[in-house]
Amino acid sequence: MENAKLRRSLTVFPLVLFGLAYMAPTTVFSTYGVVAEITKGMVPAAYIIALVGMLFTAYSYGQMVKAYPVAGSAYTFTQKALNPHLGFLVGWVILLDYLFLPMINGLLIAIYLNAYFPSVPFSVWLIAFVLLITAVNIIGVKIATKINLLLVAFQFLIIVIFAFLSIKGLLNGMGSGTLFMSSPFVNGDIPLSLVLAGSSVLCLSFLGFDAVTTFSEETINPKK
Repeated sequence: MENAKLRRSLTVFPLVLFGLAYMAPTTVFSTYGVVAEITKGMVPAAYIIALVGMLFTAYSYGQMVKAYPVAGSAYTFTQKALNPHLGFLVGWVILLDYLFLPMINGLLIAIYLNAYFPSVPFSVWLIAFVLLITAVNIIGVKIATKINLLLVAFQFLIIVIFAFLSIKGLLNGMGSGTLFMSSPFVNGDIPLSLVLAGSSVLCLSFLGFDAVTTFSEETINPKK
């Protein structure tokens, strides 16, 4: 058992799907209201700041996974590059991350479905979601890849429909009545501290891309 290894069966495409599914693209809808209130409407500026920070983080992950192509993600990187004790602490933090994110997703899905089907108790939707996700993960990584493809495709479809309806509404005079304006990006009346506070919340929209590095030992070419 000491030489037991995971079977390498994943390629780049399934890994990208895992990352996107874990990030949950429709998270933008869940955080929009909160961040719009914090930033006084400067959500795009907050997203740009969050994106820049995450790009540096993603680049770092890319370099570290080439140096240490084994499972463990940030835990392994910190353990091998810095200190085993620090790696232990980072491992627990990452574990909490992977624990809380599914909880948030489960709560949001249960809230949405309960709003559409109020006759079905909130707890039923939540338990059903947990059981479904658990079953998919137990069955195997290939089934999970197919489920992820469907989920990601559905979420992108929702985003496309939302963007189309938003553009249509703006062209018809709704909201600001224009497609282009600078105030969501640059506004001297809004303190930078509020935008930074909003960007810290929006990091939730990017969390999950690091999950692909946990599959390093199940990937055919992890360095790629």
